[in-house]
Amino acid sequence: MKNKKFGIRITAVFAAVLLVMTALPYGVFAASSDMTKSLFEERLASFRENVYANGSTYVDNVPEYRGSQCFGFANQISKYIFGSFPTAYGSGKKLYSNNWEINRGSEALASLHIGDVVRYRSSAAADHSIFITGMDDRYVYFSDANNDHRNTVRHNAQMTWEKLTDRIDRALESDSNYIGFVAHYKYWDDEPEQIPDDTVSVSYNANGARIDCVRTGDVYSVVTAEGLIIRDAPGTQANKITTMRYGSIFHAPDGYERPEVGGYTWAKVVFGEYEGWSAVSDPDFCRVKCPLYDTDRFVDSETSLIRTSSDGELLIRTLENGAAPDDPASMGLHFDDKDAVGWSLSPDGDPVSTEELFNSYSGKSVVLYAVKEKDPPEEQGSDTGADPDPERLTVSYNANGGYTESGRLGDRYKVTAYDGLIIREAPGTENKKIVTMKADSLFDVYDSTAKVEKGGYTWAKVKFGEYTGWSAVSDFCSIVEQINGGVYCLGGNGSDIYVTSTGERLEQIIDGDSSLLDHDDLGLKFSGMEFKGWSETPDGAPVTIGALREAHGSGNVTLYALWEAVPQEDEPLKGDVNGDGALNNRDVVVLFRYLSGEAYEGFDVSAADVNGDGTVNNKDITTLFRIVSE
Repeated sequence: MKNKKFGIRITAVFAAVLLVMTALPYGVFAASSDMTKSLFEERLASFRENVYANGSTYVDNVPEYRGSQCFGFANQISKYIFGSFPTAYGSGKKLYSNNWEINRGSEALASLHIGDVVRYRSSAAADHSIFITGMDDRYVYFSDANNDHRNTVRHNAQMTWEKLTDRIDRALESDSNYIGFVAHYKYWDDEPEQIPDDTVSVSYNANGARIDCVRTGDVYSVVTAEGLIIRDAPGTQANKITTMRYGSIFHAPDGYERPEVGGYTWAKVVFGEYEGWSAVSDPDFCRVKCPLYDTDRFVDSETSLIRTSSDGELLIRTLENGAAPDDPASMGLHFDDKDAVGWSLSPDGDPVSTEELFNSYSGKSVVLYAVKEKDPPEEQGSDTGADPDPERLTVSYNANGGYTESGRLGDRYKVTAYDGLIIREAPGTENKKIVTMKADSLFDVYDSTAKVEKGGYTWAKVKFGEYTGWSAVSDFCSIVEQINGGVYCLGGNGSDIYVTSTGERLEQIIDGDSSLLDHDDLGLKFSGMEFKGWSETPDGAPVTIGALREAHGSGNVTLYALWEAVPQEDEPLKGDVNGDGALNNRDVVVLFRYLSGEAYEGFDVSAADVNGDGTVNNKDITTLFRIVSE
């Protein structure tokens, strides 16, 4: 499939020293009959530095290949490096063969070289030219211009072998003999000097760890040159809000229906400050770029390999010059019980050092496995067997049927900025820095109402571990959950009391002058019940700290809330307004006199609302008369 002699990605790490140039037009090098890889790299670097840098704008003004920007750029870089170019856009769209070997179809990719020019069909009716600068087992790397329809130059762009193959074969379906070709400069030195590869290609395996991710929709890219319109409702006749230009990226969130209108599927979309509806079902308008998650990476459920959310491909890093592997914490990678502390060469090994990695795998590929911190060695007791801290006791609490009332405490945020988010002493970027929270760090905003607008950002009081201060929360981060409950809430199983900020079971270390927590401090309640204390069993007797220390020493114990039913007073007999315990005509007379304004000693007004409508009036007399007459 590929020429392995050139099967590495080209990296320009050399000085841009120009060779002596001949007096050819446009300042290009003379044709060379002994082109080598090192010479190619030197001239490519010179082109990038002195002619067209990455992100610059290509100027289509060279007479020999004027009229097609991507095509002209590929010819210009070819002539700069080799002294000649393979194609011309003149009459009949000719293919030159001066110093170039030109073959059509994807079979030509079997011997693809750096320096080759490829022209393929990029969409239903558009063609594109690229200049090959490198390749590996997954990707072809290239330079081109006008991919964005704005003549922007790209260096080190990449495309999978599968996509390139498909685009060349697609070109063969057209009537043109001018597309779907690979042009190769003939005069290469097939025995280039072997340059030591001081890199390691690393694939990451989560090894049981995970990254919490939430699917929130799809990201699309606009692929039509005319752009894609956002309208205020589904349907081509709906009012236009804005046009997203070619290459624009927009988001279609989950949670909205996708109606069929006018032969297209429409989706609710977000594009910068604009929101509305766009037709997303036609691949000539837009295409799904990636599923969107609330992190940049997620763990493949079947292989545990870490995949990127941008394209669903495996996370592979090329480490150079002794660089260390990624920090597991920077990926948001965590085990359920312990921290991910590094990467190992085996699933159950020790963390590997950078030096060991490069000594063993320089120029090779390796899979690294996430490893978690190990349990500390158990402390050996003294010869006497005495407890080193007999006064220390750990108590866990079980609500035993109790509950807490919910109340909003704030929000939990996650840092989304690659370079982290700073906590400062006060709102404003000029204030003293306290600490930088790394990407994917979680922090809390306990009072969502106490926010300040300053410097174009919304600032909030935040808490991050032991640090508190102010951070800009209108950018650089996103809300991942709302913190609800009092200080504590109940767990899903067993009614254990849980801390809302961490989700961990509430435990208390009893030492010194500690006392057991009171149910009022916890906001603990039980309808119709009264709290009577804590017990070692769900239906036992209340215990004291003294008794717990004597029984458990420095051990662990779970205490259960004790509840006792509150006696309920009997409700009065409706209609027994004279309080004699019976319903008869005397009650009718007393109620009539009461409503007529006469005083009656012992009148029970709570029993006077006989019909239960919330008021005492003549209707109650009528209802009471019917009751006693039955």
